Amino acid sequence: MIKIGIVGEHPLNDSDALKALLENSKRYDKIKLSWRIILKRMRGGALDGKNGTASKKAIRLLQQEFKDHNFNFVIYIRDLDGLPSDDKKIKNRLKWFTQLDKEGGNNNGIFFLAIFELEALMLADIETFNQIFNSNIKFKSNPLFQSDPKELLIRETRKVRNEYKESDSKRVLEQSDFNKIYKNHKGEYSFQNFIKELDKKVGLKK
Repeated sequence: MIKIGIVGEHPLNDSDALKALLENSKRYDKIKLSWRIILKRMRGGALDGKNGTASKKAIRLLQQEFKDHNFNFVIYIRDLDGLPSDDKKIKNRLKWFTQLDKEGGNNNGIFFLAIFELEALMLADIETFNQIFNSNIKFKSNPLFQSDPKELLIRETRKVRNEYKESDSKRVLEQSDFNKIYKNHKGEYSFQNFIKELDKKVGLKK
């Protein structure tokens, strides 16, 4: 059994949503994996220290999680709230991940930097999103380069009086087509690259 912890800035909205997408994909059905959401009470900025570092509390709590559950590695999820061109924000997020994984984890983790936000994954399979919300959003670009995808989804679903909310993220991603998201969300810091790294970690051979 490979034990994997998942850390996110909003456990109910991003950690649970990504976990649901991975579990329901069938991609890892032949591998015994155990997924566990951790640091559930750490929200948003509470994970951060100063100047892009990880907070001491987050490091301490992660150390305890490793002692309690003996993870093989941890997946870390953070929204960039910026585009791939925002080098400063990316540098700070990478600094945060490196420190937290080194000092709190086992220095063997994987980072999924969601550019712009996790909602970009929903744009990568917009057909499923439209079915759930009875909307008619047209989107054919690479969602990696869409500024503020959450606001786009909220604005478009408001038109059909079925407004998307952040708390809907798990419900959407657990129904989404993993393969479409993998195909359409590509490039540096993409979901596609994240999955390739995860495949290596769990020994999946394609």
